[in-house]
Amino acid sequence: MKNFVLPLDVSSREHGVLPALAIPCKQGEPPSFNPRLYRLFYVLNDECKANINDEERCLVRGDLIALAPDETIIFETKNELLSVAFHFQFFCIHIRKDEFFCDGIVFNRLNHPPVCNVPRVTRELVEKSFYEIWQSVSKPSPLTNERALSALHTLLLQAAEFMLQEKSRGDIDEAHIKKSDLTKRFESILEIHFHLRHDVEFYANALSITKTTLNRRLKKELGRTTSSLIQERIAIEARRELSGGKKSIKEVAFMLGFEDQLYFSRFFKKHFGAPPSEYFQSL
Repeated sequence: MKNFVLPLDVSSREHGVLPALAIPCKQGEPPSFNPRLYRLFYVLNDECKANINDEERCLVRGDLIALAPDETIIFETKNELLSVAFHFQFFCIHIRKDEFFCDGIVFNRLNHPPVCNVPRVTRELVEKSFYEIWQSVSKPSPLTNERALSALHTLLLQAAEFMLQEKSRGDIDEAHIKKSDLTKRFESILEIHFHLRHDVEFYANALSITKTTLNRRLKKELGRTTSSLIQERIAIEARRELSGGKKSIKEVAFMLGFEDQLYFSRFFKKHFGAPPSEYFQSL
């Protein structure tokens, strides 16, 4: 299926021939987007089957799917969807992350489902955002880029809000309890020190408990080990910093406490399937 696209500006062409933004020429039909783009899909029909990252999922009307580069999705041909894809240099997630938390919630999350359901009362607003993007790109004008950016900005704000709500509901459904003070303290300490402290012992000592106790408590409340939570936070930061294109692999590795660039590349590959030199090659 063909797409309307906005080209990247001249300064970005060293990253390949990917478009700045793409939308299907005909609204409602399943799109065909380059998997190296960030992508958002919104389900219009009552039932929808899709394979997301090699996992079969049954989707319903109002489901919003957010995929980062190299994540995969295959829809059945009869599904009705609204969708958009964009290049990180068109809408720089790294720079805007503090504004609406998209980096770690909408796209760069590693172990949370990439799907949330939009509440009925706000579905019309989400559909309007998709339509405004489509209208901006399908009917070019001197203000096309600004209009498309504004509509995409609104859509990502909405996606961040819905993903947070979905994650909150999931935490309650799965754990049946709120986060304990210990878990909240661990998360706060992790956010401050993850750049340089990768060892479980450091966090256990900071909380005045043993490594075994910390691991057991986090496993019970979050379903994750201490080590996996530390590594996830480092991996998200690594991809975010490298996506910005302003720092070298060596600089990011050093910033995140890796003295050996080769070890950092292996760490990155373990989480994202390819070393950074290859992962960002076509971006």
